[in-house]
Amino acid sequence: GQYLATGECGHNPKVRIWDLTGDRKSCIELGDHKFAIDSVCFSPKVDRLVSIGSLHDGNIYVWNWRNKKKLTSNRCLGSIHRVAFAEDGSYFVTVGIRHVKFWYSVAKSTSGVVPLRGHDVILGESRNNHFIDVVCGRKNCTGLTYVLTANGLICQFDENRKLRADKKFQEKTNCLAISDSYLVVGCDKGVVYILSSEILENIMSVPLPHCLGIDINFIGSIDQMTYPQKQNISFPNTIAVCLDENKSLLTCFYNDHSFYIWNIRNGREIEKRDCYMYHSACIWGIETYSIRSTSPATFNRLSFITCSADNTVRFWSLDHNETRSNFASLPVENVLNRHLMKIIYLDEDYSKLCDNPTTQ
Repeated sequence: GQYLATGECGHNPKVRIWDLTGDRKSCIELGDHKFAIDSVCFSPKVDRLVSIGSLHDGNIYVWNWRNKKKLTSNRCLGSIHRVAFAEDGSYFVTVGIRHVKFWYSVAKSTSGVVPLRGHDVILGESRNNHFIDVVCGRKNCTGLTYVLTANGLICQFDENRKLRADKKFQEKTNCLAISDSYLVVGCDKGVVYILSSEILENIMSVPLPHCLGIDINFIGSIDQMTYPQKQNISFPNTIAVCLDENKSLLTCFYNDHSFYIWNIRNGREIEKRDCYMYHSACIWGIETYSIRSTSPATFNRLSFITCSADNTVRFWSLDHNETRSNFASLPVENVLNRHLMKIIYLDEDYSKLCDNPTTQ
């Protein structure tokens, strides 16, 4: 987590790398792409960086970014959505529309940029899929690669690029994350699966997030977030997942701009550690107000109200220790978000709450 890399859009875009332990004002710039940069990825040892150009750019570059030197390059005529390095850094894998390819660097040359060799995966019946994410195995699963399709299929390939196993999900799948032991799959409707990275068996399922339009005033425990008696509720889609194995934390991001941090330490029961529910569109207005207390021992607490293009009005607290007892109409402590006190929804279908998918 020491370095941050970004890729720009537009003509003659730059790759920029920041050292987050430094002043965060200066950065290293790399530039040779002609059009937008879709993906950037560090190698495991953080000594190299791969940058993937957009469909119109069509270039793949591998950099010694500290020296601002291009090491290898090649052209790719298809649209690439994701890239991931193998644990030993000997190759990386790209995925896209009908595209899964392993890329290998040839021996180093002192004469300049050397070619990047690409080899397609043997996809068989899966060759016409839209592949949207990729991760590479670690520890006991070194040499294995996992790719995800938009229609709910996850495929496991060995180091010879042959299909080793696959698994089909009922939900539309969106994202992957991997650790030494777990493989996490994020799906539509708030569903998140935790699988064994070796055999793709389901180990545990992450609890669903809040439903769209939830009245957070009446949620006093995670158990109250299930509504089996209602058939018309909907949930935000899971669009990104991130594993922190050192702290046994799983972070799930949803397309209503909320995210949950789950504790998966014991491997069987999952506990919510934190939750943040933000506006999902631009904020049009903000007003502050003070909650006055009749108790002389309690200071007046400053809070604020925001309204947004997502058709919600939200009440926020600036005091981390503030209790909801200051709002007479709020019956229970909100377990979802300690900073968010109340949400008023201005439309009944909640159509503005979630981001719609975009196409490249």
